Amino acid sequence: MAAALDVPLAEVGIEGRDGTGLKTEIAWARVYSQRRSPSATAGWYIVYRSSASGDRVYLSLNQGTTKSKQG
Repeated sequence: MAAALDVPLAEVGIEGRDGTGLKTEIAWARVYSQRRSPSATAGWYIVYRSSASGDRVYLSLNQGTTKSKQG
């Protein structure tokens, strides 16, 4: 993954949730560059997400942002 992100291995981060709790119904994991995407609300990262039934896994490219520019 570090090679695909073009970052040192020590800079690759992984975080996720297992589908428990009030806000999350399904399991997901975010793989990211700690320097380029320090939080889920900043930068680009990939997310692996399972289906609600757990029989499928989806991969997506995401952009985190909390600021609106020019509308």
